[in-house]
Amino acid sequence: MNMNTMNVIHAYRGSDNRTLWCFDDARFGLVLEPFMHGASNFITALVGKECEGVELIFSTIKFPTANCILTRAGSGENVKESGCTYVARSPILKNPEDPNQKVIAIDVPSE
Repeated sequence: MNMNTMNVIHAYRGSDNRTLWCFDDARFGLVLEPFMHGASNFITALVGKECEGVELIFSTIKFPTANCILTRAGSGENVKESGCTYVARSPILKNPEDPNQKVIAIDVPSE
């Protein structure tokens, strides 16, 4: 049986840079921690330019109310050398060939 751990991050726009999405995590003393490597562009593509904050609920296993599936394109064997490309499919449709489905691809370089 696979267990489904749900994770939640409240993402919000940075105060100095409105194109940058940030989050806080009191467990690790993080405040105004920026999402890195193209993640801000990805979040904006999902929620729109006018959105100021969003609850990101995510898991490694699809859950019933999920409205986006994020998958790593390729094997990911060279993550440290070349980074990864992630593809999101939103909304989740029964037919992935449906032209009404929004597909967002973001290259996420390694550090």
